[in-house]
Amino acid sequence: MAHIGLDLDNTIIDYDAAFPRVGEAVGILSPGHGLTGKAAVKAHLLTLDGGTASWMRLQGRVYGSFIGVAVPFEGAAAFIEDMLARGHRVTIVSHKTRFGHFDETRTCLWDAARSWLREHRLITDAPGGLRDEDVVFTETREEKLRRIARLSCDIFVDDLSVVLLHPDFPDGVKRLWFAGRDEGAASSPLEPHGNWADIASAVECYLSEQKLSS
Repeated sequence: MAHIGLDLDNTIIDYDAAFPRVGEAVGILSPGHGLTGKAAVKAHLLTLDGGTASWMRLQGRVYGSFIGVAVPFEGAAAFIEDMLARGHRVTIVSHKTRFGHFDETRTCLWDAARSWLREHRLITDAPGGLRDEDVVFTETREEKLRRIARLSCDIFVDDLSVVLLHPDFPDGVKRLWFAGRDEGAASSPLEPHGNWADIASAVECYLSEQKLSS
């Protein structure tokens, strides 16, 4: 059986619609701003004086106290359920700081993410579901890469090509790029997979190849 590692933010959790909504709710964006999606909000804020701090503050709120506004990417939960039902191991490995930068609420982002996963029944006490120990958080990207290696993942799915192409990404792990909204990676040498149906097909193809070669 295979061990499949998954990134969390912008891979399983879809924050795209949350950023403009939360930005307006907390007063970082003006009412009726007309911005759509995370990338547009980021681009707009970075044009303003103090925009970097505003963007980081908004990230802390979206990933923390307002994480409930975010939704799962279509097909992500079904993919995890199917992999577990077939006897594969699934581990979420997420790089995020414990607390958001400039977040005056001091919401623990790790706890918020676990609560979101439970709310959407991705972590569950029911048979065949993910357990708390199947979700790992790291403070740095380098620590995330070391954890993927220590877990001996066979496959890892991430939305950021910079993670999958990092020089310290462990050898022998199949890299699958969930490329729907990766910013600035149009020239990536990785094959893009735009949705979870594509990811499922790529995993199935890889597992079939491994079975034939064994």
